Amino acid sequence: MARACKLIKKSNGYKNYQLDLFFKKSPMLEAVAITSLKILFVWGAMQEGNILFILRRAMDWMIEPLPPRVFLIVRKPLYDCLFCMASVWGTILSWHVTNDHLSWLYVQFLFAVAGLNYLIQYSLISDEGKA
Repeated sequence: MARACKLIKKSNGYKNYQLDLFFKKSPMLEAVAITSLKILFVWGAMQEGNILFILRRAMDWMIEPLPPRVFLIVRKPLYDCLFCMASVWGTILSWHVTNDHLSWLYVQFLFAVAGLNYLIQYSLISDEGKA
């Protein structure tokens, strides 16, 4: 991202230079956006007819023996709810963000990913059926 902004800076001038400085000063924001997009990919790929749907069926098969209420609670952060997936998949896909994974900074990072997923789920995806 930073390299792309530098290339744009050379061609477009001052406006995109500010964007370049923004990402240099806040790499956490860039990591939040990238992790959220990774989770969006996993969620989309696990929908029926897509490439990871077989993984979704395998997870269903493994958690099916659980009581019905627990089954519903467990499946949401695994593949069913984009907002809830930040807890499990955010931890798996972003282990590189901080060295101390029990720090307050990492908790803030996961909350930011969950917030961005919430915005994506309820603004972009919910409007898909209305258009």
